[in-house]
Amino acid sequence: MIEWILFLLGLWSLVLTVLVIGHIVMHKHNVRSAIGWAGLVLLAPFMGSLAYFLLGINRIQRKAVTLRGRRHFKPATAPLAMDLGPGHSPLVEQMHRLGHSLQLSGYAPGNTIKPLVNGDEAFPAMLTAIHNAKSSIALCSYIFDGDETGMEFVEALAAAQRRGVEVRVLIDDVGARYHRTNAIRQLRKRGVGAKRFLPTLASRFIRFANIRNHRKLLMVDGGVAFVGGMNIRHGNRLRKQPKAPIADIHFQVKGPIIDRMNTVFVEDWSFTTGETPNLPEWGSRDMPQGGTVLARTIPDGPDADVGKLPLLFMGAISSARQSIRIRTPYFLPNPALERALQVAALKGVKVEVLLPEKSNVPFFDWAMHANFQAYMEYGVRFFLSPPPFDHGKLIIVDQEWSSIGSSNWDARSFRLNFELNLECVDQPLARELTEGFDKKKAQAREIRLPEVRAYSFSRRLRNNFFRLFTPYL
Repeated sequence: MIEWILFLLGLWSLVLTVLVIGHIVMHKHNVRSAIGWAGLVLLAPFMGSLAYFLLGINRIQRKAVTLRGRRHFKPATAPLAMDLGPGHSPLVEQMHRLGHSLQLSGYAPGNTIKPLVNGDEAFPAMLTAIHNAKSSIALCSYIFDGDETGMEFVEALAAAQRRGVEVRVLIDDVGARYHRTNAIRQLRKRGVGAKRFLPTLASRFIRFANIRNHRKLLMVDGGVAFVGGMNIRHGNRLRKQPKAPIADIHFQVKGPIIDRMNTVFVEDWSFTTGETPNLPEWGSRDMPQGGTVLARTIPDGPDADVGKLPLLFMGAISSARQSIRIRTPYFLPNPALERALQVAALKGVKVEVLLPEKSNVPFFDWAMHANFQAYMEYGVRFFLSPPPFDHGKLIIVDQEWSSIGSSNWDARSFRLNFELNLECVDQPLARELTEGFDKKKAQAREIRLPEVRAYSFSRRLRNNFFRLFTPYL
């Protein structure tokens, strides 16, 4: 009897392994990811298959996929949506064409984008906009802590709701659990329409636990918006000397690009609630004109928009002629982006990457350090900023083109999370961002190739071990 049970278990293990690895081979296009999952299933057929079922399969299906179909990026054949006119560099013209080929919208002209450094500048501006709201507030955040700062937002949103403003708040379910005081419950107690994105404890969403909404958006009355990588938490207010300080950068946006930011929020809200709200449009109000920034939204996520951000980044890197500046808390790009940065450096482009000396996730640091030598040997330079932990995210190319928003440079942002960046074309904005980058770089320590080569064997072993998990970090 025992022999039969063991035989059946072995047979079932073999069949399960073949089926799961077959699915991996057919559906995992990232070779390293496919090899990793296949190895896990071979080593532990039952546990590996369960992990793959829960975390390895992308089942997100939005209405957008049904309506627009699964897109394949083909060279554009139709005319571009907007003529850029004379005076633009080859970089901008190529990025305009690339965005069109990726079926992104054209550049929206006439925008004003203002950098806001840390929560000390960003949160007062956001709260002022909420206090002045007349008709609509739409807020999306990955993390919304119920701490001192979070409760300021809760009370401001509740006050707006009592004034008759339509308030919609969308918070990622995982991010909502970072703090012991749950901001969603606090908002709901006050009558605010707060929703969870993909509740992980709901049985029908448990299989989506590894897919999160990482976007940070606030749109008020169609007249002012905020975007970037800053979560709502007290640690961002450095002047208040919080226990866990976080440096970051956010952006205030005015102009017609707000309408496209509205579209991204409406899709997320509709996906979560089944409702499709009509948010106020920039063009429906007598808004002042005069902004100089050409802007375009770059939504990315594991649905119809998957893979657009890394392709845009690769296009910008390959088009660079002078400089590439990258500021990110996590730097684990895919092999194609790694090679693009190496080639850019070989061409003589100044490639600089600004990272925190110590992030909030140690094994990310170890994996990043394992990759430094592969970049440095081609001329890419790395600078490690001292505490507090720098959570800022941006890329500046040739002091003309920039990308700001929620995306990190890792597999999670490029393949698993729902992200939103703004692509910006404006020399004054790029110069301002460059000045901020260079100021932080002056306070940072450059890590050089001899130092990396001198790492001890145990340190290199640890770093390279965690580098193996790069496709999953």
